[in-house]
Amino acid sequence: MRTPPPRPFDHPSSSPRSIVALVPFALALLAAVFLLLKATGLTGTGGGPKREYYEPVPEEASGRLRRLSPHAPSTPRTGLSATLERACGETEPHVPAWIDHLSSLEENCPDMSEGERRELRRWAVRQCGAWCIWDLSTPEQVGWHLESRCFKRFDSREGPHVCDQWWFQRPKVELAEAHQEERRGRGRGGT
Repeated sequence: MRTPPPRPFDHPSSSPRSIVALVPFALALLAAVFLLLKATGLTGTGGGPKREYYEPVPEEASGRLRRLSPHAPSTPRTGLSATLERACGETEPHVPAWIDHLSSLEENCPDMSEGERRELRRWAVRQCGAWCIWDLSTPEQVGWHLESRCFKRFDSREGPHVCDQWWFQRPKVELAEAHQEERRGRGRGGT
């Protein structure tokens, strides 16, 4: 008498039960690897969590930061410059020039409307030191880019732009949060 040919899953190591028994082990192994990577900071696009925005530095700390930074100008800042300095600090070599450009939009960008200047400065505080400043009120690749001495508006929907390569650095601000911030500004006598 002949023996029938083997059927799939006749071998004990290939049975569905043995495969199902491995699932909890595989899940536990994946969880352990994920926790290990998270603990060492190797997950994500950088070494650690990305800051959503920059907290303003208290006014009294601004002078101390200025004295500690070799990049800060020697004269104290006032008005908008002081606000940007408190929000961003001047610990990086390019930040003082960045603050100077944003503070002198009226002279450097005479064609820019006051509303556009206000929007640019509003979002610049959340993107300290960036030469491509994203408009955080929209999910589109829209913002301002420094050209010569003036920040010029760009819209990547109209064609590729040099700032597109920095899209990954755009702060992850929810639009609802941006609209709430706008409404709070209106409540304080803003436009």
